[in-house]
Amino acid sequence: MAISSAKGDLFPLPQQLLQIVKAGDPVLHEPACEVDIEEIGSEKIEKIIQNTISVMRKAPGVGLAAPQIGIPSKVLISTSKCHYVTSNGYFISLQQTR
Repeated sequence: MAISSAKGDLFPLPQQLLQIVKAGDPVLHEPACEVDIEEIGSEKIEKIIQNTISVMRKAPGVGLAAPQIGIPSKVLISTSKCHYVTSNGYFISLQQTR
């Protein structure tokens, strides 16, 4: 499974838990990909959400964005909600228990 980056190439989602990237990492300087509204709930986005939640809890933290773990996607997680920025510019927040 992979996700397209802003540059159009594919970013693989590894099986192991991702790590928080360090300041200066190139992914933090490139525009993150917006989430197509049809992709919300897809296996690809759910995998990004699960990776982000797992890393956030391990850190420990109260919020984390996908680019902070090297995934150039506009998916943001807080302790109580999952947030997406969609391809049409909408900001969607969903209450999710995970």
